[in-house]
Amino acid sequence: RFRSFAVLILVSALIGIMLAFYFACENFFLEVIQVKADQVGAFMTISQFAEAAVVLFIPWSVANLGFKRTMLIGMAAWATRFGLSAVGQPKWLMISTLMLHGFAFGFFFIVAQMFVDRSASRDIKASAQSLLIFVIYGLGTVAGSFVAGEVLAHFTTGQGAAGHDWHAIWMGPFILTLVCMGLFA
Repeated sequence: RFRSFAVLILVSALIGIMLAFYFACENFFLEVIQVKADQVGAFMTISQFAEAAVVLFIPWSVANLGFKRTMLIGMAAWATRFGLSAVGQPKWLMISTLMLHGFAFGFFFIVAQMFVDRSASRDIKASAQSLLIFVIYGLGTVAGSFVAGEVLAHFTTGQGAAGHDWHAIWMGPFILTLVCMGLFA
């Protein structure tokens, strides 16, 4: 019955699908742009460091921009990240986009949890939070893992990680993010 919550749940499920693309594809993509296989994990931690730094800005952003604009900024960071990854070069820019993932993660997921906490009445707060987490990390991630696997298989052009059309692979989550932004706005 709460329209804002319903839209948040729908968009969060779709964002969960995109999140699965990051987890399923990023390590292969980093290898394609010449990051050594034994260093991929270290490079992917850039996202976590960025997320930790962004957490410091969340209170200011929510107080000055509100929940909706802050979450839209998070989605815009993902759109930018996926769009730049679709370009695929230069290497330094592709590695820099990992910071955008951390930024998007913090500004969307953490702020979404804050919104639910403030919006839900005390008697359903835990259930509302559980539903949000389920649609992102359960439903969205499971569906996204399946979709990401199918997309990777469909856009295979040869052997190994380099044998994929990475432009086409990253365009999917880029377009989905733009759709999510439109629905959410």
